[in-house]
Amino acid sequence: LNPYVIKSLRHGSPSDNKPNISNITDFEDKGIMYMIKDPSEFNDKIVVIAGGGDSALDWTIHLSKIAKKVILIHRRNEFRGANDSVASVQKLKDLGKIDVITPAQVSKLNGKNKLESIIVEVDGKENQIVTDYFIPLFGLIPKLGPIKDWGLNIENNAIKVNEKMRKRDYNIMCRERREMSRNDIDVGENMPDEDPPTPTETIL
Repeated sequence: LNPYVIKSLRHGSPSDNKPNISNITDFEDKGIMYMIKDPSEFNDKIVVIAGGGDSALDWTIHLSKIAKKVILIHRRNEFRGANDSVASVQKLKDLGKIDVITPAQVSKLNGKNKLESIIVEVDGKENQIVTDYFIPLFGLIPKLGPIKDWGLNIENNAIKVNEKMRKRDYNIMCRERREMSRNDIDVGENMPDEDPPTPTETIL
C-alpha cells in the first residue's frame, strides 16, 4: 500500500471577519449576526447590512422583500459584487425600497439586553440609526487551525518548504481520515529526497 496521504487544509479554520467595534461581542446573537441561516427571522424587522461584496448585495436584495426596512452600508462608493446585483440594489434604492449609505462605517453599537441602534460615521459626522439587526458581511479570515501546534516551521501563516514544495525535515502522515489532532500524525526526519509516490487518496 502507498504510505502517503495528502491532507488539504485549504484556508485552515476560517473565522468571521468582524468589524473593529469595541463592544461587538456584547451583541452577538442579540442583534449581531455574521451569517444568515433563516431569512424569515427578519420578517417585518429593520435590518442594517454592511459590506460591498456579493453576499452583502444578495442579502440586501432578498431581505428587501420581507424586512420592514433594509439599510446597506459600505465604506466605499464602489461595490465589488456582480454587476447585475449592483444594478438591482441601485434599482431598489431608486424605488425607495432600501437605503444605501456610502461611504460610511458603523462605529458604535447601542442597546441594553439586545441591539437597539448603531452609530454610523458619514463624512466625519455621527448618525444614529435604530435597528433590530446589524449584519456585517465582510467575509472570512483564514487561520491555520490545529496545524499551527504541530511543531512545523510556520512563516507568514504558511509552512516553509524547499524548491520542490516539500517539507524535507518532516514526514507527516495522517493516520485517521476523520481526526485532525496532534495524536493522529507521525512526525519524523526520514523524508526521502526523491518525490513521493502518488497518494492513494487526496482529502480535500
